[in-house]
Parts: sequence; C-alpha cells; structure tokens
Amino acid sequence: MGTWFTYLKSEVTLTDRRLVFRTGFLSRRSGELPLENVESIYISEPLLGRLCGYGSVLVTTIGGATHRLAFIASPKSFYSTLQSVVLNAKNSASDTSRPPRAPSPAQKDDSRFMPKE
Repeated sequence: MGTWFTYLKSEVTLTDRRLVFRTGFLSRRSGELPLENVESIYISEPLLGRLCGYGSVLVTTIGGATHRLAFIASPKSFYSTLQSVVLNAKNSASDTSRPPRAPSPAQKDDSRFMPKE
C-alpha cells in the first residue's frame, strides 16, 4: 500500500534543459538536474516491475551525485528519451560554450583635443 502512495505522489518532468523530480510520500525528495551535467543513466527493473511495467532509473551527475527515480512507468522508454535529450543538451551546451570574443578595444576619440577650424 505504501508503494502505491509513493507512486501516486511521485512526479518526474523532463524538459529539453532540465530533469525535475519529486518523489516519496512520507519522506519527500525533490530536485532539479541540468541535463548537461548528467554523466550516466541506469535502469533497475525488479521482476514484479517488469511484469507490471515500472522500474527505477538511476541518474548520476558529473559531481558523482546519484538520483534514484523510483516507480517510473515504461522505464526503457523513459531511459531512451532521457538519453536523447541529454545528448541534445550536451551538444547545444558545447555549441554555446565557445569562449566569447574579447570586445574590440575602444577607439580613442581624440577629437575634443584637436584644434577647432
């Protein structure tokens, strides 16, 4: 019964930039992960979960933090979607992570010191 309440009270939102999650019933965990910081993704499907179509997805970030997203419906589908969104986020981050060009030095305006005609 506690598992069912935990499932009903869990929420995972995947955008093109972030993974937002809120899990748990009595003990609540919530967080937000930038997708370009995701390092690895794992799936855990117990026998009952495989039969009923749910599982857990483990997301590890660059800093080594591990986030377990429990009771995910169709975890294989979620896994592949998460993989493609992470790849897109990392590609777009690397495109915009080029160092900005240094501004060109300001042109000296010495006109105020020039003799008037």
